[in-house]
Amino acid sequence: MNVQRLSAALFFFVLVTSGGCGPTLHLSPSFEKVKPVRLAVLPIKHPETLRQQRIAYLENTLLLALKNEGYSLLDPAIVQRVCQSDECEERSALLTDFDADALVQLDLNDIIRSNFGLGYYNTIVGTLRLNGPQGTTLASVQHQESERGGIVFDSGQVIQGIREQIENNGDEAFNSLAQKF
Repeated sequence: MNVQRLSAALFFFVLVTSGGCGPTLHLSPSFEKVKPVRLAVLPIKHPETLRQQRIAYLENTLLLALKNEGYSLLDPAIVQRVCQSDECEERSALLTDFDADALVQLDLNDIIRSNFGLGYYNTIVGTLRLNGPQGTTLASVQHQESERGGIVFDSGQVIQGIREQIENNGDEAFNSLAQKF
């Protein structure tokens, strides 16, 4: 029983700490009472400037991480059919009609890609929430993941800096940062 509680509590922590930056974890007192097994992953709330391919990558990464933690996930096609927008006004139907125990929501607060020729600095800032059946937030994790490189940040390693600068122009740099996040 205690192992199940520990596993559920650490699910968010393990999910976001794999990148090494320090997240802020908040657990509500009712977190231990609800033992979610079947989760519905809501659409990611994101800045409008973020391309659909990057949103899809983040969604797939989140779904895979939850599956690897042993959670049963509601079919994403059902969630997409019920949730017509990022706000998902009909989210209660996922709990009542489709027997989800809790809702998972990722809010991307900010995505910064600064590429200034001789270097770059990329950041993803967001909050991952686990909402219970009554709409209360059972757990939330606020996290920021950053990455920098290029000639300016890798002084003394010019070739490495140039290579990183070139790689940063493509989607692989975002995907790498998103996976850490």
